[in-house]
Amino acid sequence: MTLKNPISFIYDRLYGQVKVTREDVRLFQTKELARLRHVSLSAIPTWTIPTGVCASKFEHSIGVAHLARIVGNRPEFKEISKDLFFAALAHDLGTPPFSHASEYFQVKLTAKNHEHFAQDVIEGGEFASEVKRQGGNINRIIAFVKGEDKPLSDIVNGSIDIDNLDNTLRFGLSIGLLDKIPYSPEELARAYKIKGKRLGLLAQYTNGIKVWEEIRRVVYQFVYDGLNLSAGSMLIRALDFAYREGEINRNYFLMTDSEAFTYLNTKCNNRTRTLIERANRWILYPRVFSFKDIRVKKKVISYILEPDNRGRLADQISKDLKIPPEDVCVYMGKDKGFKKIHLPIFGDGREQKHQPKNKLAYMIQVYIHPKWLSKKEAIKDIVNQ
Repeated sequence: MTLKNPISFIYDRLYGQVKVTREDVRLFQTKELARLRHVSLSAIPTWTIPTGVCASKFEHSIGVAHLARIVGNRPEFKEISKDLFFAALAHDLGTPPFSHASEYFQVKLTAKNHEHFAQDVIEGGEFASEVKRQGGNINRIIAFVKGEDKPLSDIVNGSIDIDNLDNTLRFGLSIGLLDKIPYSPEELARAYKIKGKRLGLLAQYTNGIKVWEEIRRVVYQFVYDGLNLSAGSMLIRALDFAYREGEINRNYFLMTDSEAFTYLNTKCNNRTRTLIERANRWILYPRVFSFKDIRVKKKVISYILEPDNRGRLADQISKDLKIPPEDVCVYMGKDKGFKKIHLPIFGDGREQKHQPKNKLAYMIQVYIHPKWLSKKEAIKDIVNQ
């Protein structure tokens, strides 16, 4: 006897009731997708800061797959619609626990970011078996996830893709940063158009794209705020100590957030455990140095964009000022709130190029344990040198 599918729709915070088929549920039940129900959409665990609990990577993946079906309904995308849906579900399968906070170490150990690591997770797994049973092309799905089947892969992995149409808004709503839905990802999913052999966006959706851009700016303004980045820098520093001690290996990247927390808090070195325990108890470090500018010399940009320099600068401050290494944390990077859309915008016989509302900025931030606040000026001197 064939059992009826007990799940016929999913309640989604952005899209309401999203209908799912029996075949969809078989995909959701694979161990690879089930893991994502326990991996946060936020790289910074929201248990470390006073916000709402962030949506999961699984919830986000369902949302992206929903948008993929909308794109696939356009005549020019019919041929790839099934694989586009599978790729949308699979795009975060390679995400490690604490996502972007851990991804730097994923790259160092495996030479693969989370999109490329997804290939390792997909091949030979339950998800791949079910996709094949449903008639999917695994090679094309992996190429879409990795962004290697241009221009069509830009729908899933590009400068404005269905991934970031969903994740910015979902993140902001779930943590309580936003109190309404200011743009429709479903509407923007209808903006994709093939013209000749090029993928672009229809000009009639330009206003929605501008709102998406503004919401992205608001969300990343919070992401780089002192409170959120203090917890994030402490987590990254904890992971760095574990990496130096050889305690991070390939198996770590297949953990859930809770499994990773338990591992870091109970099985790793004393410095890692100290930082994880402090973050968990909201003993967060205040920011004592903050630099952010759009006018930065190339030499400084190169320094900021080298991730190893976070640990090196923290170590230097620790050594010069005789502060315990676990009491100093540094963040460096570029502001991801900036977004340059590389797809052309197709208008009435004319083609436009996207002009970003914001300019790309680079930043350095230093956080220390509160008991060392008297050394604030000395830290500024070290960083400025």
